[in-house]
Amino acid sequence: MAIRLGEHVIWGHLRNIRKNSTHGSLCLKGEKGEEPFLLHFELTGNCDPDLSGKVVRFFCAGNPEELPPFDRSSLSGFQERQIGPTGTMTAQDWVRLMPCGVEEFIHRAKLGEPPPTRWVRRLYLEWHGQNGRVVVEMADPLVEWFPEDGKDEDKNEFWHLLPNLAPMPECAMRDAPLPDLEIFRVEAGEDPQAGHWSRTELNHSRNENAERPHYELDGEYPGEDFWDDDDECSPVDYEAMAETALVDECLEKEGVPLAELLGGLKGLPRGRTLRDDEAEAHLKPLLARLAMLNIAFDICEHFTPRAAYRVLTEHVLRRERGHPEMIGSGWVQHYCTHDYCRKCQDALNDMPF
Repeated sequence: MAIRLGEHVIWGHLRNIRKNSTHGSLCLKGEKGEEPFLLHFELTGNCDPDLSGKVVRFFCAGNPEELPPFDRSSLSGFQERQIGPTGTMTAQDWVRLMPCGVEEFIHRAKLGEPPPTRWVRRLYLEWHGQNGRVVVEMADPLVEWFPEDGKDEDKNEFWHLLPNLAPMPECAMRDAPLPDLEIFRVEAGEDPQAGHWSRTELNHSRNENAERPHYELDGEYPGEDFWDDDDECSPVDYEAMAETALVDECLEKEGVPLAELLGGLKGLPRGRTLRDDEAEAHLKPLLARLAMLNIAFDICEHFTPRAAYRVLTEHVLRRERGHPEMIGSGWVQHYCTHDYCRKCQDALNDMPF
C-alpha cells in the first residue's frame, strides 16, 4: 500500500537538472495550531521527459487552509528526509475533478444524478523510499518552471507557467474543445503577486479579480523556534541524542554485508549481458530495497543504468556493509558511483583546496 501525500501538499519544488539525481521538498499542511511539515526528498533517478532537466515548483489549487492536515503520527517511523529511486514523475496528465467528496458523488450517482466533473491537469510524483512507495497526486495544481537563463529563483518574474501538453482523453475531447495553450507571463516591473492563478488557469483561462496565492519556498523548518532558554532538553532532543549515540555505536561495529542484508544476490542477472533499459528495470527494485534499509546509492551524471547496475552488483553489494540497527532511524548510509568514475575523480583532483 502506498503512502499518499497529495491532498496535504501546500506547495513543493523539485530539481532534476543533473542526470540521475532528483531533489526537492514538499510543504504539507500541519495539524491545527502547528507549523507545516517540511518533507525533503533526495532521489536517485530522473523525472519523466516533461520535468527532466528542469527546476519546477507547484502549488495546490484553492485555499491551503481547507486542506486536510498531515498526521505524521499515523505513519510509524515516517522519515522527513526521503531517499530511494524515482518512479513516475510527470506533470503532463489529466484527471477528472469532482465538485464534491467521493461518498457524496457515489450517492448522487446511485440516485441517477451524478454531479458534473471536469478534466484538469494531474501532477504525479512517485518514489520508493524508507517507508515504501510514496505517491504525490495533485489535481489542478499551478506548475511553474525556472528557465536556465533566469538569475534568481526567489524572484517570481523569472518563473513561467509549465503548459500541460498531454493529449486530453478521448471522452473529454467529445465534450469540450482543446484548451487554449496561451501562457500568461508576469512582465518586468509588474508586481508578481498582483495577478491570480485560479483553479481554472491550468486550463489556461485568466481570472483577473482574485488574489494570487503565494508561498515562500524557503521557509523555516517546522519547530525551528522550539528551542527555549531552559536547561532541560525537549523530548525531540533526547530522540536525536539517542540516534547519535546509536550511530557512534554502529561505527564501532563491522556491520553486515549488504548482500546478506538483501537476502543474497541469487537470481540477479549479470550486468554485462543487459541493455540499459533492462539494467534499469533490475536496478530500481534493488535501490528500493536498499532504501528500506536506510541505504542510498547515488549515481553520477556520467554513468548509464547498465554501468551503475554493474558497480552496485559487482562491487558495492559484495564489499560494503550496513547496519540493521539503523533501519527506521533518520540516519542514511550513502554509497555512490563517484568512487568508480574516472571523470568524477579527475574533477575532484582539479578542485583547489
